[in-house]
Amino acid sequence: MVATKSMRAAELLALGDDARMELIEGEPIPMSPTGNLHMFVVSELTLLLGIHSLRVQETDDAFKVLGHEGGFLLRSDPDTVLAPDIAILTRDQLRVVNRTSNDFCPVPPALAIEVKSPSDREAEIARKLAVYLEAGVREVWWIRPLAGQMTVHRPDRAPELYGSDETFASSDVLPGFLLRIGDLLSDSST
Repeated sequence: MVATKSMRAAELLALGDDARMELIEGEPIPMSPTGNLHMFVVSELTLLLGIHSLRVQETDDAFKVLGHEGGFLLRSDPDTVLAPDIAILTRDQLRVVNRTSNDFCPVPPALAIEVKSPSDREAEIARKLAVYLEAGVREVWWIRPLAGQMTVHRPDRAPELYGSDETFASSDVLPGFLLRIGDLLSDSST
């Protein structure tokens, strides 16, 4: 990678929607477009989360599913902006977010979900994971479609690995949410 000057979140925002990159400590990190597998996994999981959101919308467990790789300002000076594939904000977090602002979201998501693309390197994944957890994200799900796995990371526990034949049912952020990992990877939902 060619060395570049440090960038601020406002500069990244000014580049517009076509600037497919994130910032880690001011360093621009390019994001390449994703392929079919990534798109279908993100789409299916967004749908499942949306259905669960409707079930709990009138409870204390209410949340909002945010997608489209929206930016979250996780640190300032130097600025860090990450754009998870899917993010979850709790009802309490939503109370402090200006929904009509075009700025990056000023609070870290309660849950960040990333789907590994073939171009993602393990060192990059580990770096982003550390940023998420240091910023106060309560859960980070890394889904590895080609391996048929999902790893759940929390700041106070060892990572939990789930295979395609297992059901994840222990989210602290989304009580009552069940996810069979293999369902994200099958064509049966079409």
